[in-house]
Amino acid sequence: MISEVVHTKKRIVLLMSPATYRAGAFLAAAKRLNLEVVVGIDLPESLSEYWHVPLGVDFAHPQASVRTIVDYAQEHPIAAILSVDGCHSLCR
Repeated sequence: MISEVVHTKKRIVLLMSPATYRAGAFLAAAKRLNLEVVVGIDLPESLSEYWHVPLGVDFAHPQASVRTIVDYAQEHPIAAILSVDGCHSLCR
């Protein structure tokens, strides 16, 4: 009996500011690696909702940002979280 193997894309979160110039390179690399990308954008909650951003995280509030990411990951498992802009993200 031959078992069917189902390959699913691994999902990663890219944390970035709305004005980053590095997004294109990271998104292109993820595409080459066949990764599903969720972009976590540094936006206050009210703007995230207004602009319908799937994963808005307010880097000015690290604990709330972590909670947002954890809540998202519980429904949408993720393999990795990468900061596009280096320590700017949640290292304040």
